[in-house]
Amino acid sequence: MAGRNRLLLFAVIAVFYGGIALVWAASSVAYDRLLSGFNILPVHTREAGPHAVPFFDLEGVISWSECARRGHNVYVDNPCDPAPYHRTANYSPLLVDLPLEWIGTRNAVAAGVVIDLVFLLLLPFVFRPRSPGALAIAALACCSHATFYAVERANIDVIVFSAAVLAIFASQRSLRGRMWLYAVALGGALVKFYPLLLGALALRERPRVLAAIVVAFAAVMGVFVWHYAPQMAIVEHKIPAYQYFSDMFGAGVLPLLTRRMFGTPDWTVPTIKFVLVASLAWFAVRHSGKFARIVPWGRRETVMLLAGALITVGCFLLQTNNSYRAIFLLLAIPGLLRISGRSGLARWAVWGALVCLWAEVIRNALSRLGWLPLSWSLSVLRECVWWYVVAVLAAIVLAFVRQSLGRVEMICRAPADPVSMLPLRRH
Repeated sequence: MAGRNRLLLFAVIAVFYGGIALVWAASSVAYDRLLSGFNILPVHTREAGPHAVPFFDLEGVISWSECARRGHNVYVDNPCDPAPYHRTANYSPLLVDLPLEWIGTRNAVAAGVVIDLVFLLLLPFVFRPRSPGALAIAALACCSHATFYAVERANIDVIVFSAAVLAIFASQRSLRGRMWLYAVALGGALVKFYPLLLGALALRERPRVLAAIVVAFAAVMGVFVWHYAPQMAIVEHKIPAYQYFSDMFGAGVLPLLTRRMFGTPDWTVPTIKFVLVASLAWFAVRHSGKFARIVPWGRRETVMLLAGALITVGCFLLQTNNSYRAIFLLLAIPGLLRISGRSGLARWAVWGALVCLWAEVIRNALSRLGWLPLSWSLSVLRECVWWYVVAVLAAIVLAFVRQSLGRVEMICRAPADPVSMLPLRRH
C-alpha cells in the first residue's frame, strides 16, 4: 500500500508540475494567469520580453557572484541582474564569494530545473503515505501555493530543504551519518542563517559529542561574523519589514493587522505580540508532557518533524518570512499525521498546516469578490491558524528538549551504564 501510494504521489507531482512547465513553454499569457491564480507575481524582464521568467530568485543569487567578479560592489549596484530589477545582495555575504559565476545567469533555467527536480523527487520519500487520506494530504501539500512558489522561484530554501532531507535520511544509520545533518545545519547557516536552528537536533547526542558540536558551531560562526562584519551590517538593513496584508508570515503580522483594523496606538503592537508569545509559551509548556509520551522518538518521521518544527517556530518568532518558507511544514506533516490518532492537537495542526500552505490561493480567490471585510477577515484567520500550528510545533520541540536533557542527566548520574543515545529510543 505504501509503495503504491508513493508512486501515485510521484504521478500527482509529475502531472502538476509537468503541466505547469508545459503552460510556461506554450503561452506566456496563460502562465501569467496561472501564477496570478496562485497569488504569485509574474516576473518580466526586458531581456525576456512578454514571457514570464522562472527561477528568478536563483538568477539573482548567481548574478551577485557574477558581478562581484567583474569588480562591482553588489551590495550597492548589480548590473548583472536583469533590468529593471538589478537586485543588490541581501542574503549571506558568502553567496557573493562562492564561485557561482561558472553557472552564469544564462544557465539559470537549467540550474533551476535541476534544483527543483531533486526537491520534487524527494517529496514522496518525505511523506511515504500509508493510506488514501494521507495520500490526499500529501498531494495537497506538494501542490500548494507555498510549494509552487518555492519551486517557481528556485529559492535557496529549496536547496536547504533538499539537503536537510538527505542528511536526515543519512542520520538514521550512525554518528557519521548524523554529522552530515549537523554539517548541513552549519553550512546552511553560513548561506541563509536560519538553518542554524537545525543544530538543536544535536541535543540528542552524548554530552561529549554535543560539546564538540557546540564548540565547532561557535568557532565557525564566530569566524564568519568577524570576517563578514561590514557586509552583515549592510544585509541586516535589507531584511524585509512585516506587511500585514501580504503573503508574509511571522509573529509580527497579527499585531500590525490588529492595529490597522482597529486604529490602536503604536504601543499596542509590541504589547499584543508579547501577549501572543507568552500564550504560545504557556501552551507549549502545558502540552509538551503529552507529546513527550506519544511521539515515537526513534522514527525518521520524528526527526523530520523536529527539523520542520525547529525551522518553522524559529523563523516565525524571529524574522519576516515570505510564504515559500512554509515548505518546511512539509517536513512536519508526516510526523503530525503519525501521532494524530492519539492527539487531537496534532490532527488539527495537520489541517492548519494545509491552510497555511494554501492560504494565499484561498485569500486571493475570495478577495476577488471585492468585499473588503472578507479580505480582512481571511487575513486574521490565516494568522490565527499560523499561531496555532506554531504553538503545537513549539510544544513538540519543548518535549524533545525535555527528553534530551533528561537523558543527559541520566548519563551524568550513571556514566558507567552502556546507554546508547542515538537513535532516539522508541516507545
